[in-house]
Amino acid sequence: MSAPVPDSLLALARTAAATGAWHDVRTTLERDPAGTERDGARAVLLADACLWTGDPQNASRWLDRALPLLTAAGDRPAVRRSVNMLGAAAFALGALDRASDRFAEALAMALTDGDALLTARATNNLGLIEALRGNADLSIAAYQRAIPTYQRLGNPRGLAESWHNLAISFRARGELDAAEDAERRAIEFATEADNSRLATMAMVGRAEISLRRGDFAWARVTADRAVTVFAALPDFLLQADALRVVADAADRMALTAIADEAIATALQLARTHAHRTQEAQALQTLAQMMLRRGAMDDARTIGTQAGEAFSELGSVAAAEEMAEFLADLSR
Repeated sequence: MSAPVPDSLLALARTAAATGAWHDVRTTLERDPAGTERDGARAVLLADACLWTGDPQNASRWLDRALPLLTAAGDRPAVRRSVNMLGAAAFALGALDRASDRFAEALAMALTDGDALLTARATNNLGLIEALRGNADLSIAAYQRAIPTYQRLGNPRGLAESWHNLAISFRARGELDAAEDAERRAIEFATEADNSRLATMAMVGRAEISLRRGDFAWARVTADRAVTVFAALPDFLLQADALRVVADAADRMALTAIADEAIATALQLARTHAHRTQEAQALQTLAQMMLRRGAMDDARTIGTQAGEAFSELGSVAAAEEMAEFLADLSR
């Protein structure tokens, strides 16, 4: 019997993935879409690249193709990882119930199989769901469960993600000093992991904190730098998020043209790539911009759209915030 022929495309793609060159991974595996359709290892790696480049629609499509192939091959580690990735894709697309179910399924598999790393990742991801649903205490508890596991495993990337997520939940509770400290920890671990994407995410988080504190100039400059980083990767989801912060900061500085261009681009990216959460957040920012400019009818219309979007997503706290915003407009 002859030896199997090495998969040169898969080898090239894995080499690119090891260096974080996710755009190159996509370019490589998309050269032979038919072959990738038939190969679970290729399909799941391409899905991973789609997630890393902010394209959850295609990530979900490739994972749906990969999962039965991996299951048929008996590759349990790849199966449970793919289930977690399906949750990540659903989360990015704003399907929170589906994401929660997938993350819970991945967590159950990880616990059964003794996969400590996936246990931490799925726990962290379930914290993200609670955060979007407005359950800051539950989200913080989830991140605090994940962090010790990442520490035991010596996984700086996971630590950076969990500390950044902690910062978001602290910020939601108005605990800005704790949020700032958490973002600094996230940057330290992202630097240790040599992961500029995560470090830049944490810098955008610090820009959001600066907005709350009234330092609009620093927030704008920091978020603008992040836009450049995310555009180069590319990561459309994070680029849209950074642009939203640029728009908010610029508008508060009365830099109307810059703000308008940034928020329009953020909305375009979110809609093009079906990032429903990003779209809702951008609409929320735009409604607040219109209110500051005295355009009450526009603020009411856009605020209503944002509130409806948050309600559809199951983002309870954000939907309630928009309800209060609209109520204030009517007084």
